[in-house]
Amino acid sequence: MKKVLSVALASAMVLGMGANAFAISYSTGSNQEADWPSNFQFDGQLFVTDKDGDIIEESTTELNDSESVDFEPGDVIWMPLYADDQYQWKNTWTEGTEAQDAVKSVKLDSSYFDLGEKGNAPSAGTVEDFSVDLGNVGVTLNGAFASGADVDVAVGNTTVNTNRVTVVDDEMTIKFALTRSQYKNIYGEDAPKGYRAVNVEIVVSEDQFTNNLATVEVGEAVIATVTVDAVDAKPTVAPALIGVPETVVVVDSDDKEVERTVESAKATINGKTYTIKDMDDAHEVQEFIDNVNEQFQKMVDAGKTVTWDDAVVTVNLAKIKGTDDVIDKPYIDSADEGKVMADYGHYTGNIDKNWSINLIEKSTGVAELIEKAELYKATATDFASYSKYTDEIMPNAVYLK
Repeated sequence: MKKVLSVALASAMVLGMGANAFAISYSTGSNQEADWPSNFQFDGQLFVTDKDGDIIEESTTELNDSESVDFEPGDVIWMPLYADDQYQWKNTWTEGTEAQDAVKSVKLDSSYFDLGEKGNAPSAGTVEDFSVDLGNVGVTLNGAFASGADVDVAVGNTTVNTNRVTVVDDEMTIKFALTRSQYKNIYGEDAPKGYRAVNVEIVVSEDQFTNNLATVEVGEAVIATVTVDAVDAKPTVAPALIGVPETVVVVDSDDKEVERTVESAKATINGKTYTIKDMDDAHEVQEFIDNVNEQFQKMVDAGKTVTWDDAVVTVNLAKIKGTDDVIDKPYIDSADEGKVMADYGHYTGNIDKNWSINLIEKSTGVAELIEKAELYKATATDFASYSKYTDEIMPNAVYLK
């Protein structure tokens, strides 16, 4: 059953010299001697630990606070004592690690493989007409019109190939074509893939010539055929195992990512099985990789469609032994301005054998709820356990528990 006590409990507990006539008295159980400290009193925040020694964070509160706190049977209340001119202590520690079971058959994902490339057979594609805007074409007579023996045709500023000229009465029919280089000169870019020039035919009458020059408006015309969607042959590149990791990251039982050491490995591919028993043997590891990749290539050579996961490569993770907490010895820490002794702080001196703890308020009902009270000097282990939750814990500091 929960009990609710005001944290003003501190005001009901006092320290005295020897047993006095109060309602309840608890001796310190100490064999040491100590002078009564100056300004010796409860101060700071009390904190509470449960019967298992775990701190109850929500119960931490100021000693002079008027709020109430719920306590369960077995709870321990830590009430810090302060005094003038006190050494302040700290210690360091290394938190232990939990043991990790061995894990078998963790499959490697695609990040450990070169995925390869799918090959293809050559394709001739399809042949299509290729047309451009020729604009106005210039025709130059270098001889008599009737002969048609010497005619130049120009597209823009480029003279193109004149392949055939025929003259019937007063009309001249000219067939010309643009080579690849002529196309580039005219249009400023390479001819399309598979470009094969075809003749362009124009007709010009004798009366169109002035000083042996004539202009023919041609506009859009087919000048070649081109190959569309032609594909060169490309060989298939087999997938490949890049390597076997020495460590992998897995999620543990606490949903945390942890790095684990790979102890051994196994691969199954193309009906073959290969293993690594000693990850420290570089020759064995490389031989394993070579064997897997050899089978990838054999599958490709046999005409099979192959992907990286046609090889099932798994690794086994080594068991990890747990480690204990390592708690170092306390040391005196510097207080304000580099002093080793605080003007006022946690009492870290001895507990005198003649000191007693006295409960002076009968009406609070505190007496019937307290099973045990003692003056307690905190240890380095206490500091390691509770310092992440409260600033009120200090090794060698004295508490009323």
